[in-house]
Amino acid sequence: MGKTDVVERIGDIFLRVPFDKFALVTLCLPSISLFYCFITGIVFRFDEVNETVCKVQNVIPSISAVTGITPQSYVWRLGMALQSTPRLAVGVMHYNYYCSRLHHIRSNLQGLFKKLIRLNFWLYITDNCCLIGVTYISNKDNYPVHEKIFIVFMVTSLCYMLLNTIVYRWSRSHHMSTT
Repeated sequence: MGKTDVVERIGDIFLRVPFDKFALVTLCLPSISLFYCFITGIVFRFDEVNETVCKVQNVIPSISAVTGITPQSYVWRLGMALQSTPRLAVGVMHYNYYCSRLHHIRSNLQGLFKKLIRLNFWLYITDNCCLIGVTYISNKDNYPVHEKIFIVFMVTSLCYMLLNTIVYRWSRSHHMSTT
């Protein structure tokens, strides 16, 4: 590839975002939102966030409790909405990364590897969509739906993490050094 090819390829780039800053902002949005909801819930609405459906007092409120009261729910929903698109973009990046590692897989196992990375991608997408669903359908609005979406979120999240670990390890070309 000549120098002109590189210049032409760079000219085709419309947006370049440093991944470390992208990841930091994506991680901070829900963390800061949750922290705000927790502190303001404890300070201003202690009894309400510690009350449960079965009328038992909690010492520390659940995430659903502190994010399910207003105006905290609006802050939480905004933080989750703003970080959802970058998270979906990361899922596409992981999928493309694993597709690029296909040449490290033995040829007789490449078909299985492709199926696994597709499954991994869809588990990730389902996990993120359920997280958005749990965010926007609070346990106070519709508990049965919130509960079912939360269960699907937990199952897909755990399956994604396990499968991602397997696919990542399988796609490595060599072992990492210990030093």
